[in-house]
Amino acid sequence: MGIRKKVTFIICLLCISLTTTVCIIAGLITTSDKKTDIGSSLAETAFLTSEKLDRYMWSRYSEIKTFSQVDSLVSVDNQQTTRDMLNNLQSNIPAFSWIGLTDKKGKVVASTGSILEGVDISMRPVFTEGIKGEFLGDVHDAVLLSKLLPNPTGEPMKFVDVSFAISDIKGEKKGVLAAHLSWEWVREVQRRVIALEKHKRNLQVYIVSLNGNTVLLGPEKSIGKTLNIETVDTARTKKNGWAVERLPDGKEYLIGYSFSNGYYEYKGFGWTVLTIQPLQEAYKPVVMNILFIAITGVVFTLLFSIGGWYFAGTIAEPLVFAAEAADKLRFGDVAPIPVYKGVKEAEALCRSINELIFSLSDAEKRLDKMQYAAHTDRLTGLPNRAALDEYIVKTTALAARNEKPLEFLYIDLDGFKPINDKYGHAAGDLVLIEVGKRLNECIRKEEIVARIGGDEFVAIIYSDESNAGESVAQRILNALTSPFDIGTMEVSAGCSIGISRWNKDLSVKAVLENADKALYMSKKSGKNRFTRL
Repeated sequence: MGIRKKVTFIICLLCISLTTTVCIIAGLITTSDKKTDIGSSLAETAFLTSEKLDRYMWSRYSEIKTFSQVDSLVSVDNQQTTRDMLNNLQSNIPAFSWIGLTDKKGKVVASTGSILEGVDISMRPVFTEGIKGEFLGDVHDAVLLSKLLPNPTGEPMKFVDVSFAISDIKGEKKGVLAAHLSWEWVREVQRRVIALEKHKRNLQVYIVSLNGNTVLLGPEKSIGKTLNIETVDTARTKKNGWAVERLPDGKEYLIGYSFSNGYYEYKGFGWTVLTIQPLQEAYKPVVMNILFIAITGVVFTLLFSIGGWYFAGTIAEPLVFAAEAADKLRFGDVAPIPVYKGVKEAEALCRSINELIFSLSDAEKRLDKMQYAAHTDRLTGLPNRAALDEYIVKTTALAARNEKPLEFLYIDLDGFKPINDKYGHAAGDLVLIEVGKRLNECIRKEEIVARIGGDEFVAIIYSDESNAGESVAQRILNALTSPFDIGTMEVSAGCSIGISRWNKDLSVKAVLENADKALYMSKKSGKNRFTRL
């Protein structure tokens, strides 16, 4: 492939990458905006639904309350007249499935459709609580009325109770006016909300009770079950808003929420209204927008690539030369690049790069030499104390992450001082050089043995085997048993070793002190041996 094609290909690749990045960023921004828009809309729908429920319940609550204060309700002794009054109220407000009037003992004296007349309901909350003044009973299954009221759907009947005490002119309580409000009107509110929000696919409306987080209204399979999700708790503190949450089915949903606060004197049941839509459904329009942006980006990329083909011919060659030189320099290969003739700026660029290459190469060589000298013992060629400290920092960090121990070996030569005293320091230096070579052969490449001064050495073994330190120590003892050649004769010098194990709960200083103590114990016990502490 020619240089011109390569440069054009790079330009094309860069354009595609840039376009893709722009598409992704635009998609993320659009997704975030869309999520906010839909979430706010769901929150508004939840609020309006909650307000509609509260207003509706307030109306029914107020109607029963007002009716309970009608004087004629108490003064009329004719059962049929009272029954007609109740039937008339029910016919005007069909949401009341049943309305009944009891005496002060809890016996139903008149009711709509004559249902439960003569029945004692004194033990029912609608009477026991209502006789105290007023009572609101949350959603519950029908008990006495389930077989007496018409039920064309065949589904379990649910009611909301409203009852008020009936008093005469003197304030003496004469009984209770009780009403069962059919739950079917709430279902109708649910159907209307879903029908009005046609653009929100798979939208569901939930009503969750205050006590027990029971689903009062929602998909058929969820009714009566507990819905313990974070959004319900949030609704009870923040009242109204939206959130994204993963539900028990494992999918993420956008959830609008609103907490029922009641309306005027109607205190409400503390219902939480949730409007829920799958996040995947909410994002479908966003996906289409991203696809459109991507296609547009590809078209523009092709146009810019064609233009780049012609433009690349004039600037590609010097740039390619510079890139090749940079690659060679990066891999340690110092080689000058040909000077590009014909374009003044390109020629100056090539010369500047050549000068930079040689300057960097020379500086790198000097730096390598300085670094090597700073971390190497001049006599033995082993790492020195500075190199050991640097190795300890890196290796202990790695060992701590991998939860593996390190073995520290403190090594001191036996019989070295007599060699120096008898044969001179030059002979001692030859022994130390040979000791360094033999010690290096006893460890692996990733491990270290360093001379820390005189005839003292420290080795660090990276292994989780329980006897790794002993194994290396024995190899060292064996290696230093052989005589050392100092030119005209051979001398012998063994060593004593102290071993201590490091783990992430110990400091390096403490481990080195332990190894030094163990070394002393080896010396004291007869030398030419190792001791662990």
